[in-house]
Amino acid sequence: MHRLIFTTICLLLASLNAFAQEILLVNTGSLTGNVMFYVKETSKVLEQNNMKHSIKTIGDNCALGKMLWDKSNDPTLFFTGNNLGNLDKNIENCFINPTNENLFYWILSSPFYFCSSGPDGKTLQDFVKPGTSHKVAVANGIMPEIDDIFQEIDKRLNIKTRLVKIVTNGTNISVNMAKSKEVDFTFGSGKLISNQTGGNCFFSTKSTKTLKTPNELWNTSDISFLSFDFFIMGKNFKANEKDVIVSLIQKAWNDKPWTELRVKREHDDDIVSFSSISEYKTKIDMLLKSLR
Repeated sequence: MHRLIFTTICLLLASLNAFAQEILLVNTGSLTGNVMFYVKETSKVLEQNNMKHSIKTIGDNCALGKMLWDKSNDPTLFFTGNNLGNLDKNIENCFINPTNENLFYWILSSPFYFCSSGPDGKTLQDFVKPGTSHKVAVANGIMPEIDDIFQEIDKRLNIKTRLVKIVTNGTNISVNMAKSKEVDFTFGSGKLISNQTGGNCFFSTKSTKTLKTPNELWNTSDISFLSFDFFIMGKNFKANEKDVIVSLIQKAWNDKPWTELRVKREHDDDIVSFSSISEYKTKIDMLLKSLR
């Protein structure tokens, strides 16, 4: 596993407890979800380095998150994702504008996969057959473009797809619907659902070594932008302090608990991992580009 190597000066700053102010960690999710897991793992490394910090949980209240972000004068780490309200440009009282300066760490990027409901379910050949109809489970609110994308697919293939929208992060619901054959296919981030149902995945929204991208299958528009990305935003840190914080988050990211979660959730580390400062900057540029 790659590890970021910072200068001796940065490590000295950490060991000398250079942060006089308490660091605020904002958990945009629940008290028990994955977001809190990321927060707690980050909290562990801060505590190990004698850095004072506190955790504030806002429970998907994007307006409260925006208020905390705007009003905080303390060093702040804000844990959020591109499918949450704080990154929705259409919600004025929630939106936080991502920049190179405030994007601190790219936790994960999970492309979307199109998979059959089970081993004896419909195949890709069934899906592309003209005149057929299919039910597709998708995560509700993943992207406003999802309806347009499948309308274009229907038009090009002369088929009919009915999108069954599941609550965000409704993995268990999607699995149950696939097993009970209430849907023919699932379209969601990662391959977790298909692995639990025994289904096959036919394509990913990002290129992989084994799966084709959608435009290679039906000549539709590029949807490589469609992925679930999660990251940490930060403010009120000095330049050298940011380097220290990023190195500590990287340590937590590489520790066993976080590594095991990524394996379980089948996250693609190659998309977000880095091993040098220059590579880190490249990755942050990639993240910023995907958010605009």
